[in-house]
Amino acid sequence: MPSAPTPVPTFSSPRMAPRPRVIPLFATTVSRPVKRRLAIHEVLRSRPPRVDRAESPRSTSRVHPKREKRKPPPITVMMTAGSSSAAIESPLTPVAENSEPATGEGSSQKVNLQLIPPPHGSVTVINAGWSAQQQHDYRQIGRDAITKFLEVGRCLSNQQPKPRNQARGYIESRIPTFTNHEGHWGADTILRDQLKSMKDTRNKKRTRQTAELDAE
Repeated sequence: MPSAPTPVPTFSSPRMAPRPRVIPLFATTVSRPVKRRLAIHEVLRSRPPRVDRAESPRSTSRVHPKREKRKPPPITVMMTAGSSSAAIESPLTPVAENSEPATGEGSSQKVNLQLIPPPHGSVTVINAGWSAQQQHDYRQIGRDAITKFLEVGRCLSNQQPKPRNQARGYIESRIPTFTNHEGHWGADTILRDQLKSMKDTRNKKRTRQTAELDAE
């Protein structure tokens, strides 16, 4: 006959945790460095009276260096030969009502305008920033200047100095905005463009005429 099953406990028997150890602490005073006490005969220095910044005279005179306004650049004035320094008048100097403007060659004054540099290193008629109508008009003026003063077939640097300057003056007289260009870069750009264009046109014409003569 089979024996009866023996029960086996699933959980372990409960155990009591050990009581914590209690370590007694005693309150102790910690020593701190004590500042030197003033003697009976010593007196503290009195502080200066506080001055309001709005009433302080230094607040109005102090200016930050970065906030200082920049002075405008001086205007240089060029005078022709024979003119005196008395002819230059300051804009702050009052002018008498009965004063008459000076006349003659010695009274002429000329203000030195700032020259405009070229926009970049290699300037051409296309990339100079001119409109299509301006390019057309400028090229026509350049062709007229070359026809009057320069020799077709030579580049601008190989032209004679006097005719080259005459061609520049012809262009700048018809385009006043070119007069303040540094080194005549506007007029030279048009002259280089049209010298090459007129040379290519002449060579094509000669080639075509030579081909027609050979065909005959």
